[in-house]
Amino acid sequence: MTTQEDAQALQLCYKPNDLRAAMVHIIEAALGSPDEFWPDDQTFQCVPANSRNAIGNGFKTLFRAKLIEQTGAWRNSQIAEQKGRRVWGWRLKSVALANTFLRRNVEVPMRGQMELL
Repeated sequence: MTTQEDAQALQLCYKPNDLRAAMVHIIEAALGSPDEFWPDDQTFQCVPANSRNAIGNGFKTLFRAKLIEQTGAWRNSQIAEQKGRRVWGWRLKSVALANTFLRRNVEVPMRGQMELL
């Protein structure tokens, strides 16, 4: 019988699209800053300009999957085009799940993932 954590780890594989690219970038940023990271400090060059909504959806999806959490801190955005909108600080909630997420979405083997079969 699998535990809830095992079942959750098996559900961390996504199809290649703009949402997955945004989520991979978010997780890499979270792993790079252990205390807290800010969305407006990230460039998100991996997401095309016509798919910018994938960034917000990526944060929401990772939050629901319990990979990241809000710190409770907020600030006005540092990007001039955003006109000082409020952004929240985020931090990684589970390093193990983050590494599993990256393994399943960046280093995808050619013949599929045996643990998912």
